[in-house]
Amino acid sequence: MNKFKVGDRVKIIPDTRYYEGNEYSSNPKNISGIISGVHGEDDERDYHVYSVNWDNKNSNSYTANDLVLIEFNMFPIY
Repeated sequence: MNKFKVGDRVKIIPDTRYYEGNEYSSNPKNISGIISGVHGEDDERDYHVYSVNWDNKNSNSYTANDLVLIEFNMFPIY
């Protein structure tokens, strides 16, 4: 089962390798974003299954271990 779903608001966790960018980066460390796509299932491998659209207008993809949930999506997107 996946940790996040489309519409969830997330941030990059501080102890991941992607926690390095500034507010203009595609890996912004202090900016939240919305999960825009889920591509496969979470597992122990290093698959970037979560696409995130950051509030700074950039986007990127991550593993479940790179992100922390800020606010969950109460309304499913179909």
